[in-house]
This record gives sequence, structure tokens and C-alpha cells, in this order.
Amino acid sequence: MDGKLERTITLPSIGTATGFGTKKKRRNLLYVYELHLSAHYFKLDIATGTSTVYKKSGVQFDPDQYESKQVFYTSKDETRIPMIITYKKGMN
Repeated sequence: MDGKLERTITLPSIGTATGFGTKKKRRNLLYVYELHLSAHYFKLDIATGTSTVYKKSGVQFDPDQYESKQVFYTSKDETRIPMIITYKKGMN
């Protein structure tokens, strides 16, 4: 409650994690981790900092056949622009 860092949560790759929150007396919290190809719900053990998959997306799609990488390009005004490129594995 004093705003100090308790721990860093390690995520599997580049993506977005949202929905962190729980009640004060709970030992776990749930969050959503979204990749560009899928979303998974994770359960985080607050005491240990360990995350486990709680529920996978129900979409009939195999994201393991694809990979994403982040690249940066410089715009005309020299601003670095991030871009995520997703492609089928082996097509790089």
C-alpha cells in the first residue's frame, strides 16, 4: 500500500498483461496475458510470485505455428516507431 515494488512478474514474451487485482485476503489473483495471436488467463500466487495458466483462449487456432518479433523503424521526424511482425514459423 506504500507504493514500493514487491516483485517483478516475468511474462513469456512480448505481449500485454491486464486485469491485475484481487481482494485483500486472497492468496491469488487472476490476470489476462494477450499476445498478438492469443490470450491466456493466468493465476498468480501472491506469496511466491509464480504464475500458472488458469484458462486458455477458446479460439480454434494453433498459435504455436506462428511467431512474433518486435522491430523499430525511424519516422521522418526521427521518432522510433515500434512494430510487431507476426508470421508462420520458418518464414523469416
